[in-house]
Amino acid sequence: LERLALSWIKATVSEPVSGQIVSCKSAYAVWHALKKSFR
Repeated sequence: LERLALSWIKATVSEPVSGQIVSCKSAYAVWHALKKSFR
């Protein structure tokens, strides 16, 4: 489920945003990075 969530998020974000999350290794890390970016 973790990998599915991670790949779904990475596949659906825009190109500029994907550069910010490309190195994230977990769905939690992606959500945390997105949260910081869009505050």
